[in-house]
Amino acid sequence: MGGPDVVPLRSRRTLSRRPEQAGEHSLDRDGGYLGALSIPNASREASLYRDAVADAQAATPQRPSIVHGQIAAATSGAFGDVQSTGRTSGNTLFINPLMAIYFTVSLNELAARCLYLDRIENTIGRRQVIGRIEKFREETSTRIPRAFPH
Repeated sequence: MGGPDVVPLRSRRTLSRRPEQAGEHSLDRDGGYLGALSIPNASREASLYRDAVADAQAATPQRPSIVHGQIAAATSGAFGDVQSTGRTSGNTLFINPLMAIYFTVSLNELAARCLYLDRIENTIGRRQVIGRIEKFREETSTRIPRAFPH
């Protein structure tokens, strides 16, 4: 994808620094946004991705990745309520082709915006990271969730 400090960015939640700073910082303006790429259904990359997801799900049958299962379904042309793992049974999913698009960013630029990075730096394990982020959120004003206008 471009180098060691490039990571896919897939986030549904956003946290502003402080309400008065919302919108002040732009990853793109600061050179941290590196572009987008898609994984077309018939491409070799899509086939290899689906194979990798299938291998990972077979290796972790107790907890297969819901996200990667959905992305793999999108790269195979699936659309709508597609169940890729039993973990989502009983829930309505929405698979769409846009799930096969990745936005890439500079890890250094992205990390520079993470206000709790110092709090998770020396953590051990997922629970400790989650706890520190929750504590940070309790001490910080977050944006009020609102629907994306479209």
